Amino acid sequence: MTTRPFQFEYGNTTLRVDIEEKTLIGSIEAQEIPPLDNLAGSLRNSFNHPISSNPLRKIVKKSDTVTILVGDMTRLWVGTANFLPVLLEELLSYGLDYRQITIVIGTGDHRPHTNKEKGQIVGNTIADTFKIIDHGARDEGNLIHLGETNHGTPVWINRHVMEADKVILTGGIVYHFLAGFGGGPKALSIGAAGYETIQSNHKIALGNQTQGLNPNVSSGKTTGNPLYEDLVEIMKMAKADFLINTIINRKKEIAAVVVGDPIEAHEEGIRLVQKFYGVKTTSKADLVIASAMGYPEDINLYQVYKTLDNVTRVARPGGTIVLFAECREGMGNKDFEDILIGFRDNDSRYAHLCSHCTIGGLMGFGIARWAARHRIILYSSLPPTTVEKAGMIPAKTPQEAIAKGYELAKDDPTVILMPHGSVTFPIFEQ
Repeated sequence: MTTRPFQFEYGNTTLRVDIEEKTLIGSIEAQEIPPLDNLAGSLRNSFNHPISSNPLRKIVKKSDTVTILVGDMTRLWVGTANFLPVLLEELLSYGLDYRQITIVIGTGDHRPHTNKEKGQIVGNTIADTFKIIDHGARDEGNLIHLGETNHGTPVWINRHVMEADKVILTGGIVYHFLAGFGGGPKALSIGAAGYETIQSNHKIALGNQTQGLNPNVSSGKTTGNPLYEDLVEIMKMAKADFLINTIINRKKEIAAVVVGDPIEAHEEGIRLVQKFYGVKTTSKADLVIASAMGYPEDINLYQVYKTLDNVTRVARPGGTIVLFAECREGMGNKDFEDILIGFRDNDSRYAHLCSHCTIGGLMGFGIARWAARHRIILYSSLPPTTVEKAGMIPAKTPQEAIAKGYELAKDDPTVILMPHGSVTFPIFEQ
């Protein structure tokens, strides 16, 4: 039997495993995309020549207060600490004082950050100089109510966003399992929204009893995606004057930036992501071996959902998945954990979500449905009993995970590798 070594990212390290060469039928990988040679120069040029927008200096006046929305620790890959200094330098060159600028970390309903983590997100110098605030989705005193969307979503938005003269959204664009694509309106409509807004928007993802999840709420789909359309409506009801979104390469370097109108610039970024990370394939496999692409994409099992959403697309029904994801912060979300390990079956999970729908619950339900369709072997730092309660199979070592995968798959299984599972989106050729 001839084996060949392969490497998969895991946390801050790289795992090496041996895989039977004859069984491989393909590898779904991100393209080799070079980083921007001159990020600062590209940004400055884009500030003067943005997409479908006036130049930034014509939008922001010297007297304005400005709120900048940035991603949280689960979005370190966006590269905020790399582009934010250029943006701040640009704003200060217009005559603004640093005290006119507030940086809001768009936590959504994620946990708040330590001072050290804030320094990691924006850079230590900026963290020590500028006003940095964690958004609090449940802090009702710092939320402003704007009404309801056409989908009935009550819109509560962070007070620092609504009271600023100008609001700049930042983020990174990748395939996203609910919004179609990340970045764009999510920075505001989820990152800086109230808990009730977030949960109501995400309840749109719940389909009927047979569907489980709404098939129109899916990765790669914005047109006709009611959840995405709701996000755009929320953003328009609030404030969004300008957008900076990055697209990263497989080494987590900034490969491109889109700057300008929050909708038009985002759509241009979507086209780049489709080109970079939409990977054509012709068939599904009996066994898929994948990585969430290391930290922070595998910070917890909650974040690993995005990887499984991509990976399950190429695993045949009843097939086997081997997944490498560290999950150093455990499950990552209480609602997610409760729905995933606290119910006896998917019928009872669905019944609970119909009356108590949360984003964490939806994601836990999604993983439970995948675990019912596939055998998922997980190598992680989670306790084995937790992995088992989540409907998955724990492995003690990376190579044991591979061995279990071959054991559970059929004789001479077809195998596909997905080393960049969190960002690569399989597209089936007709």
